[in-house]
Amino acid sequence: MSEGAYPYETPAGSATLVLVRHGESLWNAAGVLQGQQCNGLSELGLAQAQAVADHVGKAHADAALIARSDIERVAQTSAPAEERLGLPVVVDARLREVDLGEWSGLPRADVLAAHRDDLLAWLRCEDVRPGHGETLTEMRARVWAGVDDLGARVLAEGGGTALVFTHGGPIRTAVAAVMGLEPGAERHLQPVRNGSLSLIRLDPDGAWRLIAYNRVDHLP
Repeated sequence: MSEGAYPYETPAGSATLVLVRHGESLWNAAGVLQGQQCNGLSELGLAQAQAVADHVGKAHADAALIARSDIERVAQTSAPAEERLGLPVVVDARLREVDLGEWSGLPRADVLAAHRDDLLAWLRCEDVRPGHGETLTEMRARVWAGVDDLGARVLAEGGGTALVFTHGGPIRTAVAAVMGLEPGAERHLQPVRNGSLSLIRLDPDGAWRLIAYNRVDHLP
């Protein structure tokens, strides 16, 4: 579905959400599980954030607003686009990554050694509570509520484009919902890459559509 997505113009009266995964974080680079703990971007992640800003400044210059998670690595990714475009910014905690509880901040290898069955079940998108944190069912509900509210807001204002800076888990969750996949089926989707763009669209008839997924051709 990503072929031919650019150049892309939102049809009149529709709402396009450009879902941006944050750039590579220091913990991404180190193989550490993140969840909702704050951590900043690596040098590569900062370069990816700038590349995203350069791209959306041209491809989505008509964007009406920016929405983002309140986690540091997302705020750092969004910052260059915010500075370049000067758009209103909506900070929404519903766009956070899944809460991994006590697993957050631990190397994946350590969690695998100590909690192998639970980690493998979580990676299969089963409804376990990782590190006594948040289940995927809970995450799906809050993320989709945030995404659906944002789409409705843009639609109510006459349509257009919103840039949404968030995390890999929420993007796969949103895309799976748009595609009508059963809960847990998002595990079949390609992992969302740092700095990638995925586009979903809400049309006036109330139907959501997937326009592009995991685009990285704008990155260095």
